[in-house]
Amino acid sequence: MTQICTRCKRTSETGNLWCEEIDCPAGTLAPLMHYGDHLGNLLITRLVRNLRTAAIYECQRDKKPLLIKVSHPGFENYLDTEAEVLFRAQAIKNPALPVWVPHDTESRPATFGIASTHGQLYHFILLEHARGDILADSLLNNPEPWHKDAGWFVLSLCHALVDLRANSQNGLHMNLSPESIMVVPNKSGVMQPLLLDFGFQMPTGTRPSTDVLRCLVPAYTPPELLRNEPVTEASDVYEVGLIYYEMLAGRPAFNLDFRRDADVRSAIRDRRKAFSPNRGDLPGAVSIAPPTQNAPPKTLPPKVADIVSAATDPVANKRFSELRAMITALLVVYGPVPNKQRISPKQMSIIGISLFVVVIVVIVMLLLAVR
Repeated sequence: MTQICTRCKRTSETGNLWCEEIDCPAGTLAPLMHYGDHLGNLLITRLVRNLRTAAIYECQRDKKPLLIKVSHPGFENYLDTEAEVLFRAQAIKNPALPVWVPHDTESRPATFGIASTHGQLYHFILLEHARGDILADSLLNNPEPWHKDAGWFVLSLCHALVDLRANSQNGLHMNLSPESIMVVPNKSGVMQPLLLDFGFQMPTGTRPSTDVLRCLVPAYTPPELLRNEPVTEASDVYEVGLIYYEMLAGRPAFNLDFRRDADVRSAIRDRRKAFSPNRGDLPGAVSIAPPTQNAPPKTLPPKVADIVSAATDPVANKRFSELRAMITALLVVYGPVPNKQRISPKQMSIIGISLFVVVIVVIVMLLLAVR
């Protein structure tokens, strides 16, 4: 099993090297499985993503493709909480939440599985298979997606988080990042999120512990957590806002690559201004003159840049106080997410030919009836 550092991404084939970062704790190197490895009755086929708390793979059971999320050693409690949240969320039927699959092992409770491989015991969650790219990878290929796609993507993400919170006694997610969200197209071909991390479900008013901070991606950590202040729904708003900013600006708000966690957290604490994307194609970004002097002035939608700023302010009480307020603002700009099946040119041709044949048959039948 290869081991890979969840911080600097360095690998160790033999497993006998620690990460080279001076502040890296022992055990940061997480063992990863390869194609052909087995976890119980599951065949691992491909690594999808390595996160701080777990690794996500494609796997097969009885030749049926599935996704599996396997906890890294020391993060079992985090995955167990995720499993409970996702299991309860199955009644929601939100397309941004994956479908939980029974694991068919003897472990209890039944929300997560426990199996052993290479002498190590692992906790895991099984998910229905989905085909798509991790958002972080998608943004490498297309750093600045069309602003409507970005707006609809974030709108769907907000809806999923609201549904999760309503279904889990108002807990906060607190661990969102582009690393743990998959991009999948809907029926209209619009890019949509699929959550692969289900968060802490932290109660409002909680102060973060050291165990919480070690699970977080530093670049997406709300500043109030670093100041040991109580968290509110505005903390989840902040993380969504940073993802929205990254999709519009073409770069992350805080770059994590090859930087120590302490340096990234220090940059977050020192930040005094909200983030605002500078793109000329954003609604409300430029004035639109009326086509003629007699035409009524055109009403501009709210500025998207202002929505991002209202989500990423370093001061929590200056942000949107809840995700529903951000949803309302995005709906004013973009409206509901399109999700109707589009008819392809090939399908249109088939429909046209079919109608033509039907018309000919009707005409022939009428002519025969007249005779």
